[in-house]
Amino acid sequence: AVELNNVAVDLYTVDEYSFAMVLYENAIEAIMTIIQEKESQIITIKEAKESFVARIVEGKERLHKINSSSSKKGNNDGLGSYQWSAPDSGIGPQCISEPIKILNCDEHMREDKEQYVSAAVMMYNVALIHIKKRELDIAEDILELAIGMRPDLKETTETKSNSLIFATVLNNLGYIQHRINNFEEASTKFAEALDIGNKMLVQLIATDSNTDEIEATR
Repeated sequence: AVELNNVAVDLYTVDEYSFAMVLYENAIEAIMTIIQEKESQIITIKEAKESFVARIVEGKERLHKINSSSSKKGNNDGLGSYQWSAPDSGIGPQCISEPIKILNCDEHMREDKEQYVSAAVMMYNVALIHIKKRELDIAEDILELAIGMRPDLKETTETKSNSLIFATVLNNLGYIQHRINNFEEASTKFAEALDIGNKMLVQLIATDSNTDEIEATR
């Protein structure tokens, strides 16, 4: 699931949107099977494994051909278990338009909460393609599904990268609402995203303060 997503991200960055969409859909199918943990679905995923591997190989072959004839490179910054780019620049509400890769998958994917976050990342990535195609209603539905993947965790246990992912999803939901002139709902979504950011900032300040106190004690 993770490799399907990450190859799709690379295809997206070189404008291979159609095949990226296919891989994203395969990735979501795989991760949702893991999450639901039903025996019949586990059997299905085993039967589908060869197909998924074939998709990955095809995606990498396409990337190799493109990279051999182009110097275009991604501009991603690492953050926790995920990797993404900075938002677009410009005036007015912005759609954060760069897809997210999933890193350190072997370790963190064993945890249930990270499986849900990874599913949300894949849904966010799919929504980006629909936004580019101006299919805002479809993108909105997918982003709402992504928000539904947010683990029911205490705020103190949600990691920085996970919080930023869901803040990004909320931001893009606000962007869509703004594009369709639903300004009240857009304001609500932006406020929810900002609330997550503010809570992260409070935690960061508290962490820095604790570190300063420890150093002072020493």
